[in-house]
Amino acid sequence: MHIENNAVLCSNDPDYDSKLLAHIESQLDLFGDEISAAEKKKAASGLLKNFAFYKVKTIKKSSPVFDYYGKVSETADLLGNGLTRRDYLRACIEHNELFVQTPETVKANVDGPVNAFEKDGLERKHYIRACVKRPSLFSLSGEKVIANIEGMIEIFKEDGLDHRNYLAACLKQPQLFYQLPQTLSRNVNGVVDRFEKDGLDRKTYLQACLGQATLFYQSDKTIGRHIEYMMTMADMGFLPKDNSVPYPYKALFRHLADKPAQLCFADENYIMRIDYATRNQNKASRYGLLSKPKYQIEQDYKMNFGLAFSTDSVLPEVQEQLKGRNLWPKKTKAA
Repeated sequence: MHIENNAVLCSNDPDYDSKLLAHIESQLDLFGDEISAAEKKKAASGLLKNFAFYKVKTIKKSSPVFDYYGKVSETADLLGNGLTRRDYLRACIEHNELFVQTPETVKANVDGPVNAFEKDGLERKHYIRACVKRPSLFSLSGEKVIANIEGMIEIFKEDGLDHRNYLAACLKQPQLFYQLPQTLSRNVNGVVDRFEKDGLDRKTYLQACLGQATLFYQSDKTIGRHIEYMMTMADMGFLPKDNSVPYPYKALFRHLADKPAQLCFADENYIMRIDYATRNQNKASRYGLLSKPKYQIEQDYKMNFGLAFSTDSVLPEVQEQLKGRNLWPKKTKAA
């Protein structure tokens, strides 16, 4: 949309910032009901900061830089596949850089990964939806995305990772498209290295990661701690453990590969379940305890023991057991 205004905004004007902000807002107003007052404020503030960052001293109000409506509309039309102007506008609000990128550049960024991996099942409409979820992907060059995917597959191809299963994981958690293979592989290898002595192998843990894609980017320290909680539960008898074989916890690791979401609870959630099982003398009712939603455990806890769970109410023997594994939460020191 051409802006018929040859007025010039200059940084030596004491009102430069306020005039620039007003002009930005006036151009965002062209979106009408597609942008809320809060969204307009957020977008305008971000765009103003961009001008300051790039030290723009003089600019005409008619500059194509301000044609936000035109660029957003053209980009949405160019990408197609169900992407609406409102969808792309929302992405621009979250990632301001998109407001000033040309439609051709954004299309090239999308085309790169799609053309490279279409044979492996990456459909354009699915990649575009991933970009909507993580708007910075729209501005990330296709070369970088391709390098990230190829890098991860090269590292773990001997352990069962391939283009098709890893791309499926990336579509579930789109940030994997832009995270470096060095970072993600460090997370995976850190967990495997920590529990290799207990029988965990890389192929089994990768199976868990592919089933619960958040595991790829969660730190090995966090997941390692969660596995320690679950090993405690296995010792108590309500998760698999086979003491008749050299690696008793292998049965647990196979269980986690099938139910990887159980690795992603908060620490207090594990503690509550361990304390619940310790208090509950009816071992049969422990079966499937980790599969129950948190709210149900909290209700059972209150109904059976007359307590609202907190770490302060945990049995002393459970506290000692967890301290022995260095799993008891450290108290925050008073200021």
